[in-house]
Amino acid sequence: MKGPRNDAGFTLIEMLVSLFIFSLISAGTMTVMSSSIAVRDRVNQGTEELNKLQAARAIMRTDFERISLRARRDILGSFEPYVLTTDGESLINFTRLGRENPGGLEPRGDAERVAYFFREGKLIRQSWPTANPDVSTQPREIVLFDNLLSARLEFLSEDLIPVTRLAVPVEAGDSFPLPGVIRFVLTDERQSISEHIFELRG
Repeated sequence: MKGPRNDAGFTLIEMLVSLFIFSLISAGTMTVMSSSIAVRDRVNQGTEELNKLQAARAIMRTDFERISLRARRDILGSFEPYVLTTDGESLINFTRLGRENPGGLEPRGDAERVAYFFREGKLIRQSWPTANPDVSTQPREIVLFDNLLSARLEFLSEDLIPVTRLAVPVEAGDSFPLPGVIRFVLTDERQSISEHIFELRG
């Protein structure tokens, strides 16, 4: 005599319910993973932007701390009337000291010509290896900030009074004092405005 038949297994309904639950779990897992990846990418992007900002500000701070109000020549060899000016194409141009020359390996001085430009949505720093470069000397160019709508300079005196025009002649007198503070006001493509303030030490 045969015993009772025992057919172990799942019904179709049980299989469908299991697949539905599995799909829900998978969808939730993918959503969490996608969100985690997006957050990681935003954090990495923010860190990269912060590093670029800190590097740009370090360059600018060093430039303005080391401005030298010394006579200089233009690319044709004539003396220029101003050693620090916002006139012309550049936002500002000047001579600065402290150009690195590790071990004094190169026969040159420590002064260099520096100019800042706003072009095609970028704040650009150009530098020449000497204070008085000739026509053939090509500048080194660094993009400090990009994706900008505008960039402007503002100057304040030591008493924090706005200086509307900056032009310090070769023999700087009381009529053209060096302002105490320079302020860059940058507007990016998201309409966010940032201010970068540096002390001028001539």
